[in-house]
Amino acid sequence: MKFFSDLMQLRNSLRLPHQFDVTPTIPIIIFEVFIVLAVVCLLPILSKHIKKIPLRFFVIFLGVSVFEFFTNPMWLNYKMGAWAYVYQDVSWILIIAWSIMVLSTIVVVDKLFHALKEWYRFGIYLIILTILVLIFEALTIKLGIRHYPFEGQVSADRYFFFGVPKDALYYVPVCLALMIGFYKYWSFSIDQKNLIPVKKRNWFQCLGISAIAVFLFEIMIDPMAQNVNLPKWSYVFHDISFLIMGAWIIIVWLAINFIDKFFIEQNIFNKFIGYLLFIFVFVLPIESWLMLNGFIIFNPNVQANFSGFLLPVIKIPVEVVIAIPFYYALIVPFIKYWEIVIYNKELL
Repeated sequence: MKFFSDLMQLRNSLRLPHQFDVTPTIPIIIFEVFIVLAVVCLLPILSKHIKKIPLRFFVIFLGVSVFEFFTNPMWLNYKMGAWAYVYQDVSWILIIAWSIMVLSTIVVVDKLFHALKEWYRFGIYLIILTILVLIFEALTIKLGIRHYPFEGQVSADRYFFFGVPKDALYYVPVCLALMIGFYKYWSFSIDQKNLIPVKKRNWFQCLGISAIAVFLFEIMIDPMAQNVNLPKWSYVFHDISFLIMGAWIIIVWLAINFIDKFFIEQNIFNKFIGYLLFIFVFVLPIESWLMLNGFIIFNPNVQANFSGFLLPVIKIPVEVVIAIPFYYALIVPFIKYWEIVIYNKELL
């Protein structure tokens, strides 16, 4: 019975009124209307240059949504009107804004630079989108929408470009790289690419890509949690320890190699589910043990978003359990995208 009462508590916590100011200003309403109109107008235009635009937009929307839900404690979105929020301060308006920027940039770059190799175009995507997103971020700050949990706790030299934190110079390209990788991975299925299954793979090449992906993402989400009580020599950047990060890298590497070896003929979707299931089975007990033994401590702004519902037996917040597949749903497509590019050069 306690389990069901806890479920009711979780459901009710998701229905709590917003604990921040949601009253919009006139400029913010104009901003929101502009975004919706931009999406409505741009999708038909993009449809003239590439097929299945609604499906492509949906894929980008999913990728951005996963990122926004997972990194929700890292930023705060205020005064957008109650209609604009889907969970806590996560706004669907900001999600579609990011989505249309990413999709439009990819379509335009692919159209103008179709003769370039995939990794060159990837670099162009990142440069253009980083500039656009930094401008967009500055605009949301100017309108009074975007805020950061660490405001008032750091010196002014942490900011640049109309209030955008210097950290954005890192986390914007990283999150964009993950979103682009997510979209490009699923676009192979949308475009029905006849990809060659990898029967003889370079295992260490996959390990290297996995290490880069996990390490970059760990740095970006570093403000959300602290890795403590570990040997000093194990820390490679701030509180990121290669003992913990290394475990995640090895698990991802094993998942990809195991699923690709024994389910080589399965389609992209089935293998993606297989990767996540394999990773979840191993990461969940390790994450639980690290939390319960005081090696991972979530920062106060992250804990403030917890509903208080603990998963039975392992006794960790349900939000952490849900975050595990969210985390790897962005990491794995990025890794697989680059593997596909490497092993299918002549098809791309």
